[in-house]
Amino acid sequence: MKRFIFCLLSLICIQQAIAINRYVDSSPGLNCIGNYSIANRACNGADGDSYTTVAAGLPVTVAGDELRIRTGTYTSQITNVTAGVVNSGTSFADAVTIKAYNSEVVTINSTSNPTVNLASATNTNSYIIFDGLIIEDGMSLIFSHHIRVINSTIKDSTTNCVQIGNSAPN
Repeated sequence: MKRFIFCLLSLICIQQAIAINRYVDSSPGLNCIGNYSIANRACNGADGDSYTTVAAGLPVTVAGDELRIRTGTYTSQITNVTAGVVNSGTSFADAVTIKAYNSEVVTINSTSNPTVNLASATNTNSYIIFDGLIIEDGMSLIFSHHIRVINSTIKDSTTNCVQIGNSAPN
């Protein structure tokens, strides 16, 4: 029994140890895979991966990972209409986190309303944390569950600022 508990704890520690911080930064002008420098905001370091758009960073961000977005305004819709574009976490301890890097000012807007559209009945999402973002043009969270929005502002929506619901009980 002790050996089983030890093995289980070891697996949990290993899973948590492989969580990855990815970055979104438009400054380098290209995706930096394995060579992003946080300090230089360029592809000349060893701080991990950086993508020039939120849309490029989302599909590779999986349970336990953080997508840390550097200062700026990003035009991108965060959507689950296509499977695999926004991944889910398995719990809040192992969530997908989309956040502003180091309290920098990050605005995400979209030409498609809403900017955050997790409203697909076939590609439901869960255990996602949005932290420190300014989200323009609203959020639709129909069919999704266990979504946290903290330290964020949602504004300037032409329809619903935040739309929450579910067509079937769960």
